Amino acid sequence: MDVSAQESNGPKIKPLKGHIVSVPTVQETNPTFEFGDAYTVEIIQKCASQVTKVLDKAFPKDLNLPFTHLRRFAKREFLPDAIKTQIDNEKEKTPLPTAVTEDGAEIENESTQTPPPQVTIFVLIPPPLPEADQLRILLAPFVPSSISSNPQNDESGVKASIPIHRVTIPLQPPFNSQQAETWSKIYWPTNFNAASPRGMIAPPPKILNVTQTSIAPNAGYYLSLAGQVAREAKGAGRGRGIGVVIVDPAIAASSRSNGATLTEDDEEGDNGVVAVAGDARYCAPGLASRDNLGEGVYEADCEGGPEFHAIMRAVEMVATRRRDDKVAMATDKTASIRNTSLTPLESHYLCRPASPSQYTSITETDTHTNQNAGRILSRAAGGYLCTDLDIYITHEPCLACSMGMLLSRFRAITFPRRGRLVTGGLASMEIPQSSSRAKLESSGNITNDNNDEEDGGNEDGGKPPQKRETYYGLHWRKELNWRAMCFEFVNDEDTDLYDEQDGIERISDYHA
Repeated sequence: MDVSAQESNGPKIKPLKGHIVSVPTVQETNPTFEFGDAYTVEIIQKCASQVTKVLDKAFPKDLNLPFTHLRRFAKREFLPDAIKTQIDNEKEKTPLPTAVTEDGAEIENESTQTPPPQVTIFVLIPPPLPEADQLRILLAPFVPSSISSNPQNDESGVKASIPIHRVTIPLQPPFNSQQAETWSKIYWPTNFNAASPRGMIAPPPKILNVTQTSIAPNAGYYLSLAGQVAREAKGAGRGRGIGVVIVDPAIAASSRSNGATLTEDDEEGDNGVVAVAGDARYCAPGLASRDNLGEGVYEADCEGGPEFHAIMRAVEMVATRRRDDKVAMATDKTASIRNTSLTPLESHYLCRPASPSQYTSITETDTHTNQNAGRILSRAAGGYLCTDLDIYITHEPCLACSMGMLLSRFRAITFPRRGRLVTGGLASMEIPQSSSRAKLESSGNITNDNNDEEDGGNEDGGKPPQKRETYYGLHWRKELNWRAMCFEFVNDEDTDLYDEQDGIERISDYHA
């Protein structure tokens, strides 16, 4: 590569041809639905709004337990058959109200005039469940007269006369309309809303679609650039052939307002790239010799820790800019990360000045004090970690780097499907098979005699990585306090980063 041309305009990049697909979350691929107990009480239908006010005032909603997927009120005909049977059985066990004469003799109900039937509806009281006696007292004015006509008007009479039915409800919203229909027949009338927030389970569909639409046109370009960075790192003997590209989508959008796709002929490259980093694990001090190890072989004593991985180095580059560290970023010739000098490509993208058309609010002082002003904002200018940035990597990152990305608060992560590693932390399921192979397997015309190796019939058309026992899906787990959208790049061609290309690390059991 011509370094002088690289420093002025950046490298010539031939974009990969393919498309991106979102990586499902572990909550979607391995659903563990939780169910809980709830109460339901029969009330007068026209009192529904009053009941809502009374219940909301007495029992404030828990914001951590939204139940918008469940109908608060349901007519009897919409209740599951099991609940109808339960209610009828409990009514049979409840004695009918009777009148009493002065001498204590009971007067049969048959002699009393039957009032006209009242239209009723069932109200759902979800968890946390209140005390049943307190609930009876609150709802006493709103229950049908056939229930509340017990002549005992003291508190104990109210408690004994109003039946409260215990039912089971799903605590999380359904994934689709079919699941909602099934739950409505078994548990309680359930709604499916595709636009409703399911933040603990999966990215909101609207946000996911918008992000995927913005990433899709140039994902092949950025991954190809990451491959160039990987070749540079491996060619220099600094580390494995793994590369990372960090993009600010706001800068990319402002510099290409017409939405054009990046091509090999773009001499200036993309202004949205704010940092690139190659692997530098062989630069760590005190390592054993790798002379007798073959390519791709993993030996922990011969490799540096995760802080020398490409992702961690890229994150530290952004952090250094955020801190406005003038010592570490003195010039593009002397800049270093963890006492490791930057490669020509790393220096080019990290130290190039911002485009004059970007961030016009940057002051003249900022421009002189920060050589990369406007491209990576300092903390004083509002920059915070890697918030709202996108990251592209040639291989699926290891567990440590996956967590590092989450803690850095990236918006989205993209890696090639062919770059999956058995040590990776983002995939949540096996690679989907092509529809043609699935049909062959279902017909019994194809078998897999070796359970330790995957066949080549996946959507990407090449030999996929090894099977693994655990898929972590760390990009979006309900146990973590930050989440990022994750995408896989699926090649539309037979060739990709890993086929007949010198410098890109081949798939093995190392940590990326």
